[in-house]
Amino acid sequence: MSNTKPIILVVDDDNNFAAMVCAFFSHYGYSVVLARGYNEAVEVIRQNPGRIVAFIDLHMPGEKDGYDLLALINRQMRHRVLAYALTGDPDQEARRRALKTGAIHAFKKGEFGDLDWDDILIHAENDVATRLTEDATRDDRTGLLLLTVFDQIVEAELRSSRSEMGGPEDKKKRAYHHPNVFALATLDMDHFKEVNDTHGHETGHKALRAVAGLIQEQIRLSDHSCRSGGDEFSIFFLAADKATADGICKKLQERVAKAVVLDHEGRRVDLSISFGVADIREAQINEDVKISLDDLKERSDKTLRDAKVAQLGGLTKRAD
Repeated sequence: MSNTKPIILVVDDDNNFAAMVCAFFSHYGYSVVLARGYNEAVEVIRQNPGRIVAFIDLHMPGEKDGYDLLALINRQMRHRVLAYALTGDPDQEARRRALKTGAIHAFKKGEFGDLDWDDILIHAENDVATRLTEDATRDDRTGLLLLTVFDQIVEAELRSSRSEMGGPEDKKKRAYHHPNVFALATLDMDHFKEVNDTHGHETGHKALRAVAGLIQEQIRLSDHSCRSGGDEFSIFFLAADKATADGICKKLQERVAKAVVLDHEGRRVDLSISFGVADIREAQINEDVKISLDDLKERSDKTLRDAKVAQLGGLTKRAD
């Protein structure tokens, strides 16, 4: 799990209260962003692809309120945004509704003035839900996302892009424009069975971790990666076409070839990867986003197989 502090997002149109919350978290070294309403909050989340802890006032001006924002986060962004509700309502109904909508916890605004600041800080720094979420979504061996979680994230991104389809005038009205092109890369470690057979399974595990680490270093903050099985990995690129994703994967390929992994006898293990990439544009996304994801996987797999065949042909020619 990363030790990097999350961004604190305060969504509230009460200037005095918002300033108080911002000052509190800033004092403890957090990067704090203030949003006055739904649209500003969505834009902040989209522009900051890392982990975010959001404190959301339920009652805000505009067509969409805090409940709408909680619902959006719960539906599309819960893999990286922890959402807490704020309400000044004295009754329990607002808090109950917030929890049903997706809030981890609902704080009464009065609590902020009644020495519950420590409780708020604990939630931001060391939330049990955060630990459970991260542990449950990561592959034990590599630290990358599990395939099931990766698929959910990709489908959510595709669904968000499709929901924003419209004419140029519609797009101009939005505070945030979701990416309209995405790419999926499928990567495979070459001759991984030989690594295990020659150097042992523990060395094979070290090789897997080394490649996974390089993937995390090479991709952008906005991208997502997973171990999709055995010695295979997947990367989902936001706002990247095939050419852009190809370029990133080629740099990754070069870094893997230079990686130093030693077996139990101190022998260096030769590592290499092959990859295939496919892209999709907003207008091509199916209403059933799973169909689009399956198509992306099929096309990137085919490109990977073609790369493997070309590589084998090259080895055969050199042997001749």
